[in-house]
Amino acid sequence: MQVFKTYFKVAKKHLGAFFIYSFIFLVLLNLFVSQKTDNPENFKTSKIKVSVFDHDHSNLSSSLISFIDENHEIVKMDEDIDTIRDKMYIRDVEYVLIIPEGFEKNIISSGNAAASELAQHNTDKSLNENPYQLESFKFPNSVSAIFIQSQINKFINIYSSYMILGYDADTANTKTLETLTLEAKANITASQSEEISVSHVYYTYICYILISSIVLCIAPIIIVFNKDEIKRRTNLSCVSPFKKNLCIAFASFFFMLIILFLFVGISFIMAGNEMTTGIGMVRIFNTFVNAVMCLSFAFLLATFVTNENLLGFITNFFGLASSFLCGIFVDRQFLGKTVLNFSKILPAHWYMNIELELTKYEKLSEFTNSTVKTLTYGFVIQLLFAVAMFAAGMVISKTKKSA
Repeated sequence: MQVFKTYFKVAKKHLGAFFIYSFIFLVLLNLFVSQKTDNPENFKTSKIKVSVFDHDHSNLSSSLISFIDENHEIVKMDEDIDTIRDKMYIRDVEYVLIIPEGFEKNIISSGNAAASELAQHNTDKSLNENPYQLESFKFPNSVSAIFIQSQINKFINIYSSYMILGYDADTANTKTLETLTLEAKANITASQSEEISVSHVYYTYICYILISSIVLCIAPIIIVFNKDEIKRRTNLSCVSPFKKNLCIAFASFFFMLIILFLFVGISFIMAGNEMTTGIGMVRIFNTFVNAVMCLSFAFLLATFVTNENLLGFITNFFGLASSFLCGIFVDRQFLGKTVLNFSKILPAHWYMNIELELTKYEKLSEFTNSTVKTLTYGFVIQLLFAVAMFAAGMVISKTKKSA
């Protein structure tokens, strides 16, 4: 009991770092969850502030204005050169379009070459020069202006094409609007289109968080107990070395459970009902197995690392390498076959195998024999990694004693 109490007295000195790591990780985790669970269908094209002056008042000019209004924000103001300059200077409007009188008549009577000529804007000429051409005011080298000009040119070119094909003005106008309302459809892969659960995203990134938090919080405490001065003092006490090591192991396991319960509790807050299902319980058990592996890794590092800076470097390198190679930070569909095969030597690979398998189901009753086999392999191999790391740590520890 004395060793147990001493363990947590030492742990108090590392609580500050633990809370700092936990806070940073939780902030990042919240960002990861919000980004991953965003619906890609929520994308909307940004609208440009446009002012239009129509001197033609024809069906074509009205259709063009309606088309601009559907895709952008039309700003009303007086047609005065000083007003235009003032509004553009304070960014109340980004693009000003002037439709001259006779615009529709000129396009209808023009041939293909003339129609293409009229589709080009003339911004270098005054308002009274070449009244049959569209004119505009815009910011120099403005991406917004280039974008809206391309849309207007597209509108006029489509209309001119229908006129060249022999359609009358009204029919060409109608078909132009119908053509422009057509939207390109993008095919989204199944993994992208399916709804991503909060619990899946949370328990994907928690694999990286556990490696960092458990190792960086527990390994420094074990390093303190491994110092020669502390060992000599405990050897003089009535506590046997076996009992001392057993207490340290139990205290470390208890500390690991505290860290695990903290993050699991937060998952219940963020994911809600998703964590009360059978799938949620399997996720928690998978995380527990991974935490045991992290504890063994902490014990292994504590046996040969004495510098906390080196400990942090090794832990972060191992955590980041596992996250990038095993499909935590980068989806596995973007990783090559060679990378995935190499990642099998890392425990995170088997953790992610289980997590990705769980995304295929909503209930435990839906599990197939193949799924059970995948889960069993994942749990067993992670535990084997834990046993191997613990055994390696014991060997290194005994080697140091004999030396």
